[in-house]
Amino acid sequence: MLGKVVTLGFWLSDTALEAAVVRPGRKASKTIATAAVAGEGLLTSSDRSKRLTEAFRVCLKKMPRVVRRADTPAVLALPDRLVVEDVFDFAEFPKAQSEAQALVAHRLSREMNVLPDEIDVSWDRLASADGAEHIRVRAMQSALRKDIETAATAAGVRLVRIDGWAGFASAASQIANQDAGSVVWCDGAEWSLLCWG
Repeated sequence: MLGKVVTLGFWLSDTALEAAVVRPGRKASKTIATAAVAGEGLLTSSDRSKRLTEAFRVCLKKMPRVVRRADTPAVLALPDRLVVEDVFDFAEFPKAQSEAQALVAHRLSREMNVLPDEIDVSWDRLASADGAEHIRVRAMQSALRKDIETAATAAGVRLVRIDGWAGFASAASQIANQDAGSVVWCDGAEWSLLCWG
């Protein structure tokens, strides 16, 4: 019996989809099961969504039944080259959500040399210092995000976070500041899902 609280973590590259299911504990989390699926062109092929759907399904079949429920939260880590993460300084940062989103998307699109509607952007306020607001921004191609989310949904996976390796590793340093959460942690070629709460 796994208990009610488990988190499913995926790591995706062009050649494999790996998964781990973890049960958080008071002192340490416990890895319950792992699975891996090899497949060329998971991120680059023209039928990417179809290949990803099949890879998610195969990984889920290797997991305990409780993980296959549609309400099990899942996180997905992508190679850092696919997720742009940076910290921008703004003299004035809009308070309105829509204006802030447009400003960040415009600046990232210039740096990535793409149109603003070709990327999905998220951002967090870090701090204000020296008259500037520090904003952590993340972006990835909209088409890639859509294919991943479509494939995950078709396979019965509920993704709650998609990020690059660096984004998950930096989140691990904030564990003491949060009551509960999960991150994928990378140590060279090894990876694990870290949960707390």
